[in-house]
Amino acid sequence: MEKYTDDGDEIILSPKSLRLFDSFVRKNKTLSVDKDLQQSILNWVRQVIKEERKEWEELRKDTIDIFIKIKKSEEAKKGALKRDEKYVFFRNEFKKLQKEKYQEYLSQNKNLTANGFVNWFLKEKAKDYNIPYVVQNRKTKLIQLAQKNNRELKKLNSN
Repeated sequence: MEKYTDDGDEIILSPKSLRLFDSFVRKNKTLSVDKDLQQSILNWVRQVIKEERKEWEELRKDTIDIFIKIKKSEEAKKGALKRDEKYVFFRNEFKKLQKEKYQEYLSQNKNLTANGFVNWFLKEKAKDYNIPYVVQNRKTKLIQLAQKNNRELKKLNSN
């Protein structure tokens, strides 16, 4: 392969490319006698290749960055699912207890709010359960869970 340098950047033209150019020059009478035009064309080709390689490198880097981002995202989702496994049992028990309490309140024509249920749960039942949430945000997480459960319970009772 022939190596041409242009402004310190190395541009490589394959022997096949050089043969094609040589063949093109020989077939064109005007071009075959005009060495300056030949050199101008080669300089143009070098510049085009240089720019295309820069663009390709940027595209390649962007593509690799995207793949890395996708991989990290997939790993994060897998990690979240794995961490979520420790909450499943508690969520199901909490939902079952909330459903019982919800039905009890419904039979008395009362409305059980998520906050009301969580306050009752923390006061009356928390010591019986291994609550997997961090103490600092336990009540907030329980309220969120109770709100979600309440929406589901209301849908079930409205149907």
